[in-house]
Amino acid sequence: MINKQVRDALRSVLIGIEVDGTPLFDEDSVYAHRHTIGSDESETLPAACIYVESGEVETKRSIEEDDVDFVVEIYDKAVLSIDDRLDELMGIIRPVIKANRMLNGLVDYSKLTAYKYESDESNTIGVLTLNLVATIEQ
Repeated sequence: MINKQVRDALRSVLIGIEVDGTPLFDEDSVYAHRHTIGSDESETLPAACIYVESGEVETKRSIEEDDVDFVVEIYDKAVLSIDDRLDELMGIIRPVIKANRMLNGLVDYSKLTAYKYESDESNTIGVLTLNLVATIEQ
């Protein structure tokens, strides 16, 4: 299934991000499916999960194009300011996703359409949610 291939490609993109020569994510903390993150104290952060939210199909001259909405949720913690940490993650991740718009030829085009910051009650665990739409010819 192409959606799984795209999720796996997005996972590879995230795993490949390095900051000062150190991987941003532990390979085992990036999931190409929905996953509950943050409930386990031993979980490695930052962590991410990638999943499909919805899709629309448009037919042009017997060719179907799917516009698929993918969600990438990035979880992390910060003692002082979770907003600063989410800003930092956005600054690291956004350009990398932008540079990989075709995901190695899997999609015709992809783009970031929205993002959102959320935090827990203590404001120490936060979530950066990125919404991407990918156009895929079927």
